[in-house]
Amino acid sequence: MKSLIKKHLFSLTTCLLQTAHCFLRTAHCKLQTANCFLRTANCLLQTAHCPLQTANCLLLSANCKLPTANCKLQTANRKLQTATCLLLLLLTANYQQTNAQVYPVQVINSVIPPYSSKLNSYVTATNIKLRLQLILKDNTISNHQVRLKLKIKGHGLNIQSTDFVIGAPQTHLDGGTNKKLTNIDLAPYFQLQNLVGINPIQYSQSLPEGDYRICWEVYDFKTKQLISNPDFGCDTITLVLNDPPILNTPQRGDQIVLKN
Repeated sequence: MKSLIKKHLFSLTTCLLQTAHCFLRTAHCKLQTANCFLRTANCLLQTAHCPLQTANCLLLSANCKLPTANCKLQTANRKLQTATCLLLLLLTANYQQTNAQVYPVQVINSVIPPYSSKLNSYVTATNIKLRLQLILKDNTISNHQVRLKLKIKGHGLNIQSTDFVIGAPQTHLDGGTNKKLTNIDLAPYFQLQNLVGINPIQYSQSLPEGDYRICWEVYDFKTKQLISNPDFGCDTITLVLNDPPILNTPQRGDQIVLKN
């Protein structure tokens, strides 16, 4: 009987040991599974970390490229400034070269106020309304024949004298001598028959109010070449048309006392 009990106890112990061993193996498998999960999570973390590292590298690379781009922008800006300076120098040189052109005749034009609003008044006036001075700079030249041209611009009008002015006297210049002319000498240049750019109706009426630029140019009579600076023979006038005077005294019906 005792031997049977011992046998059953041994079998029970064996079963318990086997059960415990199974539990241990199960726990070991679970540990391995958990370890696999941990390794998988670590891999996932590393995988997620790689794009961050890649993005960080790209950000650093872009940040490194910013100074280079800034330097290129500054270089381009300097080149643009250099090109602008060169262009200004060229324009200045061209302007100076243009202004450096020597004109042998100096023209001084003065229109005397009060200014007349009708061109025909410069034809019929007996008082001085305009003075023109012509100076031939070359003292070695004498009795040099020239031709004058009148130009009037303003308020939409562009009036010029014809190339051949009927009735205009011949004009000769001597070097170093101031040739003085007035509107009395230059009356033919203001006659309608010698003007273009204005019709008879406009000529007979007052010019519209506004600013007008009256210029004189000198041409060589033989070569027809301009020999005066067109920018320095002008005078600007302002025309203001006043209303006719109105008699306010005496009023109608008033008696006028005769006084000595």
